[in-house]
Amino acid sequence: MGPSASPSLVERQKGYAMHGQGKEAIEFFQRTVLEGLWSDASKVRALMKTKVYTRNARCSFIAHGKKICCFVVDDYSHPDSDKIHKKLEEIMRKIQEVGFVSETESILHDVDEEVKTDMINKHSEKIALAFGLLVSNADMPLVIIKNLQISQDCLNTAKFVSLIEKCTITIRDSKRFHHFSDASCSCGDYW
Repeated sequence: MGPSASPSLVERQKGYAMHGQGKEAIEFFQRTVLEGLWSDASKVRALMKTKVYTRNARCSFIAHGKKICCFVVDDYSHPDSDKIHKKLEEIMRKIQEVGFVSETESILHDVDEEVKTDMINKHSEKIALAFGLLVSNADMPLVIIKNLQISQDCLNTAKFVSLIEKCTITIRDSKRFHHFSDASCSCGDYW
């Protein structure tokens, strides 16, 4: 590469990641995807999976009895995972019947809308929410702790669930507490 040549997208991404600028690397990657440069985005995604850049696992925690259960995306590790995922499917069906539509814009994979919806419906906070509804009394609030920021889709899911299940839900993410009741959130949809 000569002095006047600009670095490729992958080289720029690698540069951000190698210099500890993970946030910038992700923002650059997302901008690349939004601009429709999928072949370069695929290379960047592969690069990010190497040791150059790693990210925290997205986890949601919920207490049951004297235990704290941890769930990750598409988690089947719990002994009652079949029941939990059945409950999650039931919840998603119920909220879709009253007008819920998944927000898949944040899924930055070049796949069909149906696949994106399936991916977003496996988020850890949704699994924790389904578990909480299975094991809690109807009059007890559900409290979920999320180690990273809640997605817009999961925020909307919790709002709809609070309405159809007539329950209160609190989700603490990395930014704030979200208190859900009667299809509204205390954050005023500022997540």
